[in-house]
Amino acid sequence: MDEEETANPDELPSPGRKTPWEIQELAAAALLLVVSVVAVTGVAAGIVADTGPAPGPFGREAVSEVLLQSTLWAGVLIAFLVVSALGLAWWQVDGWSDALEDLNADDRDTSGSTEEADEAVAHIRRNRALGTWGAVSLLVIAMAAVGGLVGVVLLQATIPSSLDWQQVISNSGSVLATVILAGLGVYGALHLRTRCDGATGLDGHAVDGH
Repeated sequence: MDEEETANPDELPSPGRKTPWEIQELAAAALLLVVSVVAVTGVAAGIVADTGPAPGPFGREAVSEVLLQSTLWAGVLIAFLVVSALGLAWWQVDGWSDALEDLNADDRDTSGSTEEADEAVAHIRRNRALGTWGAVSLLVIAMAAVGGLVGVVLLQATIPSSLDWQQVISNSGSVLATVILAGLGVYGALHLRTRCDGATGLDGHAVDGH
């Protein structure tokens, strides 16, 4: 078509057509789901552990115990799983964006090309959602890791002697690595969303209609 139109998220893709999941999308969703389950159960276990049949007085030690038990799951490995999921989503977006660009550059206006374009947009928007899920997960992981370090410091401070700086420093290194990895992942996820919006026209730029 010669005219340009701005893509509308309510119009793309056709609601009557269900787009199948790619294996990379399934793998990314599975990784994010596993991390979410681990996070929820870890936090729940930490809260239950401190509010059991005979809970102690609620003070600094109790707070530190809750923080420690609720954040044991947060670490570099969990963050790496989320970053891996974002990598799979980025891989998919790259492929479908290129396919969509090729279709937009084609002057043909056929039902087949329209269906292909709708499928490409559906995959891009799906991976955009996975990217958002991943970014939120990484933010939660980073906050949980920092919370765990705070719990260590509070717990060590309850000891009559001095802080066990060796343990604090050791935990600080792990937390710092987790926060750095999570920060890089969030940065990548934001760029992934921008790329998705640019490919589908949701950033306000015009895309060729089919």
